[in-house]
Amino acid sequence: MNHLLSQGLLLLLLIPLASAAALKESRSSTKPPLLLISLDGFRHDYLTLFANETPNMNRLAQIEGAYAARVKPAYMTKTAANHWTMVTGQHQEVHGVVNNQMFDPVFNETVDMFNTDDERWWNASEPIWLTAEASGLRAGVYRWPGGHVAIGGRLPTYLTPRTEKRGDKVAQSPELSAGLDRVLDWLTNGQARLVVAYHDEPDFTAHGQGPGAVGPVLAEIDAAIGRFLRQLQERGMQQRVNVIITSDHGMLPVNHNNTIRVNGRKHPATRAVLQMGVALGLFAKPNRSMELYSAMLEDIGKSGKSKMANVVHRRELPDHLHYKRHRRIPDILIMPVKGYQIADNNDTVWKLGMHGGEPDWDEMQVPLLAIGPAFVKGARTDSTAEQTDIYGLACRLIGLPARPHNGSDNGPLSSLLHNDGNLAQAELPLLLPLLLTVWKLMLNIS
Repeated sequence: MNHLLSQGLLLLLLIPLASAAALKESRSSTKPPLLLISLDGFRHDYLTLFANETPNMNRLAQIEGAYAARVKPAYMTKTAANHWTMVTGQHQEVHGVVNNQMFDPVFNETVDMFNTDDERWWNASEPIWLTAEASGLRAGVYRWPGGHVAIGGRLPTYLTPRTEKRGDKVAQSPELSAGLDRVLDWLTNGQARLVVAYHDEPDFTAHGQGPGAVGPVLAEIDAAIGRFLRQLQERGMQQRVNVIITSDHGMLPVNHNNTIRVNGRKHPATRAVLQMGVALGLFAKPNRSMELYSAMLEDIGKSGKSKMANVVHRRELPDHLHYKRHRRIPDILIMPVKGYQIADNNDTVWKLGMHGGEPDWDEMQVPLLAIGPAFVKGARTDSTAEQTDIYGLACRLIGLPARPHNGSDNGPLSSLLHNDGNLAQAELPLLLPLLLTVWKLMLNIS
């Protein structure tokens, strides 16, 4: 009798635990879909400087959604590189996309990352949409850099034609509102669980006219965002979809009179030269990096502006930049102080806005806005988040096991979330009295 009673009590002990585990699994498999939107070159203070042009995004940031005032991008602060960081959670020295244009000394090739389908340049890490697809979740990619590349023969379920660039303008760039209409169709009719979407403004306008001239294009972006949020509400989806809006990097005004020129391309020790926003990168021929380093130091000295630029050998780059341990990172970087830019003697300088500056520069940092069932309405953090944290947040929101990454799951972005925690942990306090009672009964029986 005691034996049967013990078995019965043990069964009673296991039922609530099994129920909690089942509930946890059920909730994990029904997490709301996520839309991650990146607005290229959207500086963190645009919402303040252009408040009249951005009423919808300001209402989202201040009232209806959650808001991280500053996200620090990865270095190099360039479009392809930072977008790959967002969808892998890795530093650029890990995932290997280190600029918009790259030279690989092993391939002995230079490539524009917006005009290549060659997976060799992208496949060091798996983007979140392929991880989602491998886990049985449908994913969509709308013009996101690298989304068109079949890595290991795999592509997302939903995909737009390849994003191409001509100079610095994305060819045939559609209006954001049209893009969000397609995204909405993927989320509703296509049942996508993850969508990442890219828009090339206000970056393009700021390059050509300066960051002070982006007001009109911000108004267009804001209207498109407002329209999309109203569509979600009209369809009863506002509390059934999580939406994150952020950017890859900020933007800095530049004065052409503050251009420091070097004789990089014609130096006999030079193998390749890459413009990297305000910085300049040089690859040396084998065993000639110190020769090239000394020559660039001399050029900067001759310019009379040696205090306005730093010539740095790759191995001496600061550790906090996480930008030294990959072969595609230039042997020599010439990094200006804020307000200056570096160019080769043979290069034309025309832009009025630039990036490529250090992540700690105020003008390089970006905001993050979010709305949906996972986010606390009105939540705000003024602590600076890291761009590498966005990947882990995205994985958490769709219940996806994250691949190895460099982000933190407990950074400032986590403060924007409801504390849903782990279901088993949440249920445990409710189960403790029953568990203790069963345990005492079993002790008495024995």
